[in-house]
Amino acid sequence: MAMRVATFSGTSDLVQAAMRVQAEQADATLQQASGQVATDYGGYGAGAGRIIALETYIDRTTIYEKAATAARSQVEAAASAVGSMADLLNQFTSALTSIDASLGDGSTLQETAASILDQMTALMNTKYQGRYLFAGSATDLAPVVQDAIAPQTTPTSADTSYYAGTDETASVRVSAEEVIRYGVTADDAGFETTLRALSLIAGADLSGGGYDDATLTEARSLVETAVSGLSTAQARLGLSSAALESAITARQDDRTYAETELSGKTDIDVAAVAARLSSYQTQLEAAYAAIGKIQSLRLSDFLK
Repeated sequence: MAMRVATFSGTSDLVQAAMRVQAEQADATLQQASGQVATDYGGYGAGAGRIIALETYIDRTTIYEKAATAARSQVEAAASAVGSMADLLNQFTSALTSIDASLGDGSTLQETAASILDQMTALMNTKYQGRYLFAGSATDLAPVVQDAIAPQTTPTSADTSYYAGTDETASVRVSAEEVIRYGVTADDAGFETTLRALSLIAGADLSGGGYDDATLTEARSLVETAVSGLSTAQARLGLSSAALESAITARQDDRTYAETELSGKTDIDVAAVAARLSSYQTQLEAAYAAIGKIQSLRLSDFLK
């Protein structure tokens, strides 16, 4: 017992030191397994606030990016629909310019106009990802009520009574400071003129001759205006798409910058942790060897 009392202080100090090294070794082992400096915010001390701020910023930036990406997809779908409208209008233009009084083909032109009018209405009521593309902010309403398209007589006048949407285009927030409005509405001048030209011919009396009368003359003029109007609508959609693409790129850059900073604060240096673990192992082996040596000492060893 005397020897135990004599060696107790040194042994106790070594055991406590070994326990501290073991605790540090356990922390380093956990870091190596998780790849993170700590498993909770408390492990980051004073740096926890900045880490939380960065994580919040990354989440918010991701939401903005997803919203802008969804809006860009809608704009691209709208541009595709307007492109199809332009193609149909070109077909109608060809029918108008090729009409021949000697063939008595007025009824064929009327049928063509009526068919294209139906297709135009369907395109203007295009729905994408659950949203009507040309209804403005009223994305749950079909913007064009075909039965409300007024029959036209020469001379015509602009009439958007068919439109069931809103005057305000859709919008999306792409950052804390920026909101982008995008899209076109089905009461746009190019759309209205297109429907008016088709309605004028679909409802006109073109039996017999008279293909150069005021009705056909105005129809040709309206089609020219409509072609220009649809081109303008496509250009506006192109500008919206470019603005949204720029916002998406900016949010991606913002997120990458924040993720890099966050990684620098939370991710471990794999090589450094491996070196620490090796050092801890060496320290523990030395401590246990010393403890064993002390515990093996006997007074008789020094009295021989």
